[in-house]
Amino acid sequence: MTEATRLSRHRDGVPVYRYRTDPETPPVSVVAESLNNDGRPHIHDFPALWYVPEAAAVYVAAPGKVLYPQQVFPVGDGIAVFFDPVALGEDGRPPWPAWRTHPLLFPFLHGQSGGVLRLKVPVDRKELWDQTIASIEAELASRQESYRQAALAHLTLLLIDLARLAGDIVDDLRRSGEPLLADVFAVIERRHAESLSLRDVAG
Repeated sequence: MTEATRLSRHRDGVPVYRYRTDPETPPVSVVAESLNNDGRPHIHDFPALWYVPEAAAVYVAAPGKVLYPQQVFPVGDGIAVFFDPVALGEDGRPPWPAWRTHPLLFPFLHGQSGGVLRLKVPVDRKELWDQTIASIEAELASRQESYRQAALAHLTLLLIDLARLAGDIVDDLRRSGEPLLADVFAVIERRHAESLSLRDVAG
């Protein structure tokens, strides 16, 4: 996939990728790419999304699922953002079921058919996505002192907005018997203007 990932194994012939955790690899990666119909099926066990500025859409890929890029992603230019979940703190560690109670990781466990959830980025939030991703890219390119922390700070802002975009599923979660998950999203939506930690959400 990229330098930040490595092939760890195959599952039924499909390659499975891990995010590198060595000191030289930044905790978050941004890759501008043009997707074509040659995309091969693959699996990854880290959070990943693909942002398409022209379509104002973001595609959230579920870990552990076989992804068929040529079937679920539109052909054209986009920006891939992926990261080591451990970098978000202890609650971000695998296994994936633990992500269900993590307000920044749950959107990746959407259970959408095909392993990809498509979310529309509203016009008034598109600038935030463009600028935040550009800020992550700038930190990764310059690698100045504390660039890892700065990149993660920008990533956190991006993931908070991703959670807000997915906030419309709160009612669906309640109806499907997931009241705890619905409450997580409700707290994020209600208190997004405040200083909100993962401990606050858990509380």
